[in-house]
Parts: sequence; C-alpha cells; structure tokens
Amino acid sequence: MNHVKEKSIKEMVAPMINNPEIPCQYFELGSLLVNVFKSSDGLMEYSIFKKCGAYQMYSRVELLTVGLMSKEKLTKFLLTYHYSKMEEMD
Repeated sequence: MNHVKEKSIKEMVAPMINNPEIPCQYFELGSLLVNVFKSSDGLMEYSIFKKCGAYQMYSRVELLTVGLMSKEKLTKFLLTYHYSKMEEMD
C-alpha cells in the first residue's frame, strides 16, 4: 500500500511545479495534506500538513515555494514528510 502512495506522490510533483495554479484548494498525498495558495509575490506555495495517526488530525510541518524547486528536491521533501512520524518532526 505504501508503494502506491509513494508512486502517487512522485506523479504529483511535476504538476505541482509546472502548473501555475492547481485547480483545487487542497489535496491529499499519502499521509500528507497539501494546501495550495499564491504568495504575495505571485509564486505558488504549498503548506504541507502531516496526519497524526493517534488522532487522525493534521499538523503543519512545512511551507514550500515550489516554483523555485527542482522535481527531485520536491520529491525528496514530500517522501521524507510522508514516511516520517510526527514524533520525529517535533
């Protein structure tokens, strides 16, 4: 099951970087919730939230400006957050 989630995360990286606007406010990627918004300077930014297993609630772990990021770097960030436990992020 984790392989499927990892594949969906890798497939979403290119649209996150290449599309000036993703047509939704937020979406789920594996154990992550990604909130899409435009910064004051017009760049697309994503708030990354991680699901806390015990309570099934989300906590924000990162704010990313992806227009300035390579696909490889964004993939690494997302997979690291997806596989990390909340306790390891504090």
